[in-house]
Amino acid sequence: MSDLALRSRIIEALAGAPHVDVAEIAVECHDDGDVVLRGSVANLLQRAEAMRTARGVLGVRAVDDQLRTRAVGDGHRADAMIEAAVLDALILDDAMPAHGIDVDVDGGEVTLCGAVDSASQRDAAEWIAARVPGVSEVRNRLEVW
Repeated sequence: MSDLALRSRIIEALAGAPHVDVAEIAVECHDDGDVVLRGSVANLLQRAEAMRTARGVLGVRAVDDQLRTRAVGDGHRADAMIEAAVLDALILDDAMPAHGIDVDVDGGEVTLCGAVDSASQRDAAEWIAARVPGVSEVRNRLEVW
């Protein structure tokens, strides 16, 4: 099964999970059925259910929990959705090593941290993040290895 097909199955399963807001979670798949869940959720129940749901999808071998629990407040949902959308955009770009990029969102302002292989990837990550709806500013703190 392709990474995109597996990713679609996981997203569909997460959308059907009662305590999970799939719009706050980004799914990254690798060739051997390894899955990474990234983004931020409102509580530990959502986190646990997202992990359990992803593990139950046919074709998933292992799930790496990189979800963060974010304090619930007025901007939580909007920031969490922007974070997941930026992560999704980076994951779907075949030339971008999304696994090395951390995304933090506060009031629509995105901060990119981590490491990439080249200056062109650094610039591309900023450009990708800036195109996501709801992003008001991008702080690019990515380092080139």
